[in-house]
Amino acid sequence: MHPFTTLFLAVLGVSTMLQIWLARRHIANVQAHRAEVPAAFRDAIPLEAHQKAADYTVTGVRFGLFELLVNALFLLAWTVGGGVELFDNFWRGMDLGPLLTGVAVIISAVFVMGLLELPLAIWHTFAVEQRFGFNHSTPRLFLIDTVKQTLLSLALGLPLAAVALWLMSSAGTYWWLYLWAVWISFSLVMMWAYPAFHRTAVQQIHSARRRGAGDPHSGVADQMRFSRVRASSSWTARGAQDTATPISPAWATTNASYSSTR
Repeated sequence: MHPFTTLFLAVLGVSTMLQIWLARRHIANVQAHRAEVPAAFRDAIPLEAHQKAADYTVTGVRFGLFELLVNALFLLAWTVGGGVELFDNFWRGMDLGPLLTGVAVIISAVFVMGLLELPLAIWHTFAVEQRFGFNHSTPRLFLIDTVKQTLLSLALGLPLAAVALWLMSSAGTYWWLYLWAVWISFSLVMMWAYPAFHRTAVQQIHSARRRGAGDPHSGVADQMRFSRVRASSSWTARGAQDTATPISPAWATTNASYSSTR
């Protein structure tokens, strides 16, 4: 076995085991404080909401552990299992040229990986989130959002991948420096663009809802819903979630209470 392959497997194994250990500690900590609301928050949080928050946290972290193992297996299949090599051999046979072949390999791998991870996203949305009342999506809306995300990823990823591969083959010794500059520039643009366009889209949604409902107070409810700090995002092992679901102030305070006991 190649030394680099051995190192890769060792790093992957240690990383996975470390994340499992941290997640198990997280679950144990939440369960240890489930039966009683911390003293500093007893007047603000009912025990039922506190326990529901704890149960949601444990369920989310356990799902994250399952997802972690599945993703580790996918990574092994793509690398030492020869998945990327399979795509590379296929596209090389199409005689598209080095640049287009490289872009096609990257896009194909990302697309197939997204398809393989889609069942996990469906299960999390319509099983885990639905169970605790956080899912306000429908199969149709989920499908539309998935298609939009795919198209947006292609619109951003295709040019970026093409530029990266072109620099690697044509920019000489310092290609990595030029590529780093491109990546930093892209990241800065996205840091500006995402909040700006996301805010505009949310405002348009709110306006449409207010016009459709005819409720002068619905704007306040919408602002509270979309401006909250979602407590579950700091509990689950999945990272950021894009679903905009309402949550009561008690849940946010419960999150603070858990953080204070760690």
